Amino acid sequence: MNEEFLASEDEIAQRRELASEVITALAAAGLSPRWEDEEGEEVPGAQVSVDKSADESGGVYVKWEVGPDLVDAVIRHHRAGNRAAPEMKLFDAITLAMREAMLAILTSSHFTVERCDDPTHHPPMIYVVEKAGNRLLVWRS
Repeated sequence: MNEEFLASEDEIAQRRELASEVITALAAAGLSPRWEDEEGEEVPGAQVSVDKSADESGGVYVKWEVGPDLVDAVIRHHRAGNRAAPEMKLFDAITLAMREAMLAILTSSHFTVERCDDPTHHPPMIYVVEKAGNRLLVWRS
């Protein structure tokens, strides 16, 4: 990405800190969240990423990635134009349900979050605006 379109180093560091807190909150709920692989490898489960863009698209995002067998089936059906396939419906049901669950977890953990309903985001994503206050409800020993 061109340097002029990147957020400042301080802004990116703040986003990474916020993303780390998101991972901690999701892990406290029993999920196994991961940093989204910068190489683009999709790993099933909760994926947290930091968009380094300086514009309004930059920030912290969360999505649910389904397993590779279902992804392969969805890609096959999508290419064949078979949008009514049961696998397509299952993919939509899983990603929307998990997004709603993660929204509830993050909201209850004092984060301000928004649904990303842009149809180009597949699977549906969550935009993490901020964490209200300095408290994160996570119990550690």
